[in-house]
Amino acid sequence: MIFRYLYWSTARGGQPSADEVSDILAASRRNNTVADITGLLLLHEGSYFQVLEGEETVVRTCFARIGRDPRHHGLVTLRAGAEQERAFPHWRMGFARLDSLPGTCRDSALDLAKLAQRGEVSGEPRIDRLIQTFLVGFRSLGYEAGRELRAEGLTGQSRTRRDGSAP
Repeated sequence: MIFRYLYWSTARGGQPSADEVSDILAASRRNNTVADITGLLLLHEGSYFQVLEGEETVVRTCFARIGRDPRHHGLVTLRAGAEQERAFPHWRMGFARLDSLPGTCRDSALDLAKLAQRGEVSGEPRIDRLIQTFLVGFRSLGYEAGRELRAEGLTGQSRTRRDGSAP
């Protein structure tokens, strides 16, 4: 079993700069390698959608640290709970701009954003369906599709094994 935490938050001061996002990703990947956390960070119009996966205590501690980060506010938990497997097993912190994602991934994440902005939270059946649609849609891209997104400069993820070594 693995623990997965999904949330939305709003960047302070609007859309973060490329350097700010790069700093967030570098720190996340460094910390997540040590903590055995995997996940994904999406950016959309000054908001973040993040998925964290790992051992429950470690993920909750990470989320508490994220919650104290002054670079964002208005954190809305969409789901936190046990899952059978990681959705992003090879990504210490994948990254994409939400509008760069295809079809159902983008659409379900945009719907989640709207619900988060309205304050609809974890436990709502509609949110659970949208999260499942997002994860299934993202998995259907496969790693090769993820590689194409990175090659086009739409994501900032370098692939790293969970033990921190290069493939």
